Amino acid sequence: MKNGVERIHLLDFIRGVAIVGMIAHHAAFDLTAFYNMKIPFLDTEMFKLIRTVFALAFIIISGISTNLSYNPIRNGLKVLAIALDVSILTLFVTPEFPIRFGILHFMGTAMLMAAFCKKALIAIPRNIALLLFAALFLITNQIFPINLDSVYLFPFGLISNDFISADYYPLIPWIFAFFFGTYLTEPLLKHQTPQWVYNFECPFINFLGRHTLWVFLVHQPLLLGLFWLIFNVIL
Repeated sequence: MKNGVERIHLLDFIRGVAIVGMIAHHAAFDLTAFYNMKIPFLDTEMFKLIRTVFALAFIIISGISTNLSYNPIRNGLKVLAIALDVSILTLFVTPEFPIRFGILHFMGTAMLMAAFCKKALIAIPRNIALLLFAALFLITNQIFPINLDSVYLFPFGLISNDFISADYYPLIPWIFAFFFGTYLTEPLLKHQTPQWVYNFECPFINFLGRHTLWVFLVHQPLLLGLFWLIFNVIL
């Protein structure tokens, strides 16, 4: 965070809850994809809604945090470099489930876009921006991704019929949620929110929320190793 900015523990908590939801989702995905287990809940509209809410919370808070970051460009490049490594790894380890533009690709790109577009974003009055980006997300979330006869535009939510990505968060619609989050920073910096927002803490969940990047990187190998142990050694 920027020098002199008080840590906002509620943001860590919400991020931690979102990362726990992501781990649960990936665990269910691993069981269905690699061990042929049937989990009907994954095909329900309720699950899709819950997944969207968790992702939305995580991305909005990431927008807030980017505005609080001392060096968003460095952070964005770091995340993008890790995302590239993840893509290469999945091509070799799980080629049937590659990650072409997952949450890390999106986050790194969004951080850079927020940094480079900062002057343009500041020029939009805060209340207008909140309404604008909320509306853009709600509208485009119903439309994207769009099938298009192109194999190169998938980062923007324009995909070909044979496009596959095990984790997919295109810039449209999610960049609008990220930009929405950047406009929530001001009241937090000015302490226009209750004090419990800054103090709220559940130690384990907040710990996960402070280390989401590392949790994201290690949780899948741990899950796959655990399931291999269960299904091949214990059972």
